[in-house]
Amino acid sequence: HLAGALEALNISVGRGTKNPFQLYGAPFIEVKKIVKALNQARLPGVKFYGAKFKPTRSAYAKEVCRGFKMVVTNRRRVDPMRTLVTIARELYKQLPEQSRDKNWQRIANGIGDRMFIEQIAKGESVDKLVQLTQKDVEEFKREREKFLLYR
Repeated sequence: HLAGALEALNISVGRGTKNPFQLYGAPFIEVKKIVKALNQARLPGVKFYGAKFKPTRSAYAKEVCRGFKMVVTNRRRVDPMRTLVTIARELYKQLPEQSRDKNWQRIANGIGDRMFIEQIAKGESVDKLVQLTQKDVEEFKREREKFLLYR
């Protein structure tokens, strides 16, 4: 779940707004910079727009958050892993340095792979990062076969 993984970075995922899981932000996010980077990534099936919002609950409740709204333009084309990795890389660049490692450890615990998170922090390319996940995805698909009721 994209929002759950990103929420570990101590950002708002829009809980307590009219657009939960579409809005992402924090008081420290540079809107123009992140929106430009995300749209330049040309992620299939999604577009990003600048956003300013004030969640009523959860992370940064009652604080003004700056960030972006993610709009799905074609749900059949969305690549969830590529989208997650790209957003995580851009958010990492904007996390406050004094709390970056602690927040980054949280997302590593949520994903379950410290090396993967370290590669994002080192600036590894999105293509390489997605490639790193493919072995685990294929292993999961093989393992789940024995539990599927319908084919």
